[in-house]
Amino acid sequence: MNRHADIPAASVEEPAKTPDTPAPRPRKGRWLAQGLLALLLLAAGFGGWKVIMALAPEPKVRPAVERPEPVRVVAARQADVRPGWTLYGEVVPARFSTLQLPVSGRIVWVSPNWKDGAHVDAGEELLRIDEVPYRAAVAEAEAALKEARARLAEAELAVSSAERLLKEAEAQFAVAQREYDRTRTLVARGSLPRARLDAQQQKYLTAREKLEQRKQALSAAKARLAQVRAALTRSEWQVRKARDNLANATLRAPFSGQLTKVQAEVGQSAGPGAALATLLSDGPPEIRFAIPEERLMALKRAGEKVEGRAVDILVPARSGDVRLAGRVVRESASVTRKEGAAALFAKTDRPDEARWLKPGAFVKVRMRGPLFTHVVLLPEAALHGDDAVYAVREGRLVRLPVHVLGMVGGKVIVRGVPPGTLVVRHKLAEPKPGMPVKVLEQG
Repeated sequence: MNRHADIPAASVEEPAKTPDTPAPRPRKGRWLAQGLLALLLLAAGFGGWKVIMALAPEPKVRPAVERPEPVRVVAARQADVRPGWTLYGEVVPARFSTLQLPVSGRIVWVSPNWKDGAHVDAGEELLRIDEVPYRAAVAEAEAALKEARARLAEAELAVSSAERLLKEAEAQFAVAQREYDRTRTLVARGSLPRARLDAQQQKYLTAREKLEQRKQALSAAKARLAQVRAALTRSEWQVRKARDNLANATLRAPFSGQLTKVQAEVGQSAGPGAALATLLSDGPPEIRFAIPEERLMALKRAGEKVEGRAVDILVPARSGDVRLAGRVVRESASVTRKEGAAALFAKTDRPDEARWLKPGAFVKVRMRGPLFTHVVLLPEAALHGDDAVYAVREGRLVRLPVHVLGMVGGKVIVRGVPPGTLVVRHKLAEPKPGMPVKVLEQG
């Protein structure tokens, strides 16, 4: 309580203010009492609030009400199905060749058909470079070959002569040896003087030395003959090479077909390995398309052949895809690791229908996959992620992991769903295992 509250306002006297009298200072005790009173009031209010809160009854907590999510389901049924695959590829020529010259020179002539899109026959002359240096090389090689053949004849004659002289030396040595042996026997008996033995020995030694010389001469002649024959072989090879170079100065079509990417004209220089044009064969083209490695392995694991497998080739057109029936003719020898796919090649069953296809054109290929037994077909929307669906059991969601095998008729082929399971057939916004659901429709 303010102690000044009951005092009338008139009883409070204020000293008269004069210009010469200073104003009185407020008293500190009065302000301190007012502050303490405010604190007491605040503490009393807080204490009362605590008492009220302690005496008030606790509120009752109502349990949360679960609202089931409406879903549409389908009952899982097992079946045997074969998926259909849509693959992509392009038209490629059955055979093509990059036309090149193995020799170099200045182009002096081109065929009137030497242009993009022109058709050429097998063996047709397409282009020719300057032949003068190659004709000169042929003449020089042929002259060297003639010289080598002449040297060969001389060497063979030398060997023949050396063989004849060797035979004569062998005969002379045989006679000298017999006379020397007979003389030595007679001298030993005393029938001939010692001087006759010395003379006969000298003839024997001379014949033996001559025999050795003839043998050496024959060996030298044979060695010379071997050298000449090697030189002759080299000359013959040089002649063949020179003639081949002369023949290669003219570019001919290796097979019948259509020219494309023609890049050379008269007056230009052509070098070995330089691409001059590309020749596409006349035969019906092939379809080269990629197939994922796992799909190719699925066919092989199922024991189904790849080569000879039927396919539908779809060629885009303004009026719609043009369908051509065909078959796989071969498989590539390797897998592209970057794409994880192998290449298959297909041909149409009616080649005449495919002649109008141009190399490089984009196509789609439809091919049936392996036969899957005891699998379940579900709507594509039933798949959540890549490996799960949601089923309904006792009014609640259950997540089922599945193995997706492929597609057929707009539905996914899966394993891992027991027959009769009620599977949610549409996408759920925020599916959680155990959440309550209400089945609105069962398909």
